[in-house]
Order: sequence, then structure tokens, then C-alpha cells
Amino acid sequence: MELEESDVESVVNEAEEFEKKIALNPYDYEAHYNCVKAWRKEADLEKTREARERFSTYFPLTFEIWAEWIEDEKRIASDKESKIEILQLLKKAVMDYLSIELWILVLETVEEYFNEQVIGLETAREFYEEAIKQAGVHFIKGHLIWEKYRMFVSKIDVKLEFEVFKRQLSVSHSDLEENWHLFSK
Repeated sequence: MELEESDVESVVNEAEEFEKKIALNPYDYEAHYNCVKAWRKEADLEKTREARERFSTYFPLTFEIWAEWIEDEKRIASDKESKIEILQLLKKAVMDYLSIELWILVLETVEEYFNEQVIGLETAREFYEEAIKQAGVHFIKGHLIWEKYRMFVSKIDVKLEFEVFKRQLSVSHSDLEENWHLFSK
């Protein structure tokens, strides 16, 4: 979305006003949130990054905020080095905010980067193992993490898929009966 010159000036002024509010009170959640939105609207990548980093030092960010940040960074990542930096951002996100949806976004990115040979199998598995440790025990949605792991390893090694499946069955979750049925086939 291209902004007219007068609109750009208005958005920059708005962002700078939020910057002033944050300087006066760094615990003003709304000012942080609106500052990120304003810099993002103005399409100033560096200012948006700075605002997001500062926001994340004062508050845990929601899934929506992390997802938007990750997607923005992925959109401009063009080389292996920038994609490795995104993996660091993903680690930061899941340490900050426990969310099954966020872990799924992380694992989708990990699989994408594995397929692009940005990362190897060991690194990918480290992410999956951390995901099941952090979110795989969630009673209602944990099975989604296990299923993503099983789907990932099924393309690599059937024995490994079997081992992951056995481990999944040892964890109580809402989809246990369905998983027993699948395992029995």
C-alpha cells in the first residue's frame, strides 16, 4: 500500500508522538502497539523493528503480533543468513508466548527452511523436540504439534515416525483415542 506524501508525513508524525509517549512511560502498552502499527504503515522497516524489539522488552507479545512480525521478516528474507536470523526470532517468540498456533507457525517455517536446505535435519528436529516439550502436553491442542512432527519425520524415516508416534501415545490428550486407532492400523 503506497501512501501519499502528506499521508506519509502524517503517519510519521503519529509514530513520533507514540515514541514520545513511550519515552515518558515505557509501560504504556497501547503506545507501544500503536507505535509499531504506525511505523509499519509507513513501511519503515528499521523503525518498525526497533519499535517491536522495544515493545517485546516491556511486554509479552500476543500470537497476532508475533505472527505479523515473523511474516514481515519472512517476506523480506532473501538469503540463508537472514533466514537463520528469523529462526532466532522464532525462538524468541515461543519463549515469550506459549501458543499452539505460534508453535505451528514456527514448525511450518522450520519445515519450509529444511526443504530449502537452510537448516539440516538436526536443527529441524531440535525445534520439533522443543515444541513437543513446551506444547505437546497441552490436553486440547497438543496433538496438533505431535501430528506436525509425525508428518515431518514420515517423509524422512518410517522408523523415526513410529518412535514419535509411540511417544505421542504416552501423552494424555484429547485426540488419544483417534491416535490409538491410527496407530493400530
